[in-house]
Amino acid sequence: MPKFNDANSLEDIVGCTLLAESWPQSCNEVDVHQLLIEITERIGEKLLRNKNPIRSAWFVNAKEFVQQARTCYDTGDLNRGRELLAAAREQLESGNKAHRRKTAFIVDPDGNARLANPT
Repeated sequence: MPKFNDANSLEDIVGCTLLAESWPQSCNEVDVHQLLIEITERIGEKLLRNKNPIRSAWFVNAKEFVQQARTCYDTGDLNRGRELLAAAREQLESGNKAHRRKTAFIVDPDGNARLANPT
C-alpha cells in the first residue's frame, strides 16, 4: 500500500494533477513520469477505501484518464496529456460531490421537463 507524506485528500491529488499539467514550464525539476504514477497510486488508494459505488465510478474514470495521460507524456504528446489530466481532475471533483447530488428536475420521455420536488 503506497505511503504518502500527506492525508491523500482530494486536494492533494488535484494538486499533483495541476503540477503535472504545468510541467515542464513551472516545475522542470519534477520527474513528471513518476508524478503520474503517484497520481494513479493515490487514486487507487482512494478506491480501496471507498464504499460509494457512484463515487467509485467517477474515480475509476479519473484513474483511466491519468493512465492515458501517462502514455501521452511518454510519447511526447503533452497537449493531449494535459487535456486528459484536466478531464481526470473534473472526474475527481464530480465524484467527490456525487453522493451529495439531488435531482432538480426530471425530463419525461416526450421531452417535457418538470421539477423533481415541486413545493
